[in-house]
Amino acid sequence: MYHKRIQPLQNLLRKEAVDAFFITNFYNIFYLTGFRTLSPHEREAYLLVTRKNVYVFTDGRYIHQLEFQITNNKFTNQLQNSNIKIKQISAEMGLIKHLQEIVDEEQIKTLGFEGEDMRFSEYFLLRKAFQIKLIPFDRIVLIQRVVKTHDEIAKITKACEIGDQCLTDISKLIQGGVSEKEIAWKIEEWLRTKNYELSFDPIVAVDANAALAHYDTKSGKGRVKHDSVVLIDFGVKYQDYCSDITRMFFMKDVSDEIKKTYSVLKTAQQQTVQQLEIGKKLKD
Repeated sequence: MYHKRIQPLQNLLRKEAVDAFFITNFYNIFYLTGFRTLSPHEREAYLLVTRKNVYVFTDGRYIHQLEFQITNNKFTNQLQNSNIKIKQISAEMGLIKHLQEIVDEEQIKTLGFEGEDMRFSEYFLLRKAFQIKLIPFDRIVLIQRVVKTHDEIAKITKACEIGDQCLTDISKLIQGGVSEKEIAWKIEEWLRTKNYELSFDPIVAVDANAALAHYDTKSGKGRVKHDSVVLIDFGVKYQDYCSDITRMFFMKDVSDEIKKTYSVLKTAQQQTVQQLEIGKKLKD
């Protein structure tokens, strides 16, 4: 699977006359190789794709994990056409030294990088270390990720189905006096007891809080009343693919004005969806 993701990137390098592409984004590294470290927010691994080879850089904490994947044929079999090479980052052999060897060996003159992800300090370090042309590219891996395979679509569909079932069960717990935090916890508990994950922190917003975009339930103090409107927004992660669902719930004594406003908005949404056509511009 993964070599099929690497190959389009290598083809793009040839098309753009770029010798190599340096990837820093946690999720893009995982997408292209199947390898991930613990924290998405720290630089614990890097990926360099040249026209002929693929290099993964990580430190001693993860090197055995990579070796395990190779030994069990979970990594190399899927990247067999990409000539995978593993480089361990250490105090004696840092990232720059590894890159210098590869730049010299493969005679790299132009290096592309993720313009939307690379930090300025990283760019400055590369510019200082190498006498090569650095070329920013905008979201080229993200653009590739937009097109989903049948397997990816099936996983997203499953994530949606799990979310639907969770919300069906959780909705029965919405009653007067229950807090936003309690509902959010019940969502997380429901998923975790079934060995599923949240794709993001749940948003549960009662009444006026529901009007706040990306309301922070963790710091909120809302409680459901007999005439409340309750917004629930959460997602499920299934085998690394995510769903996202938002629904509104009305308590039995909600005002007629709110019901009417909701009905108008729902009708407008349905009519908009009915007008969607392939090739039609969104602004129309």
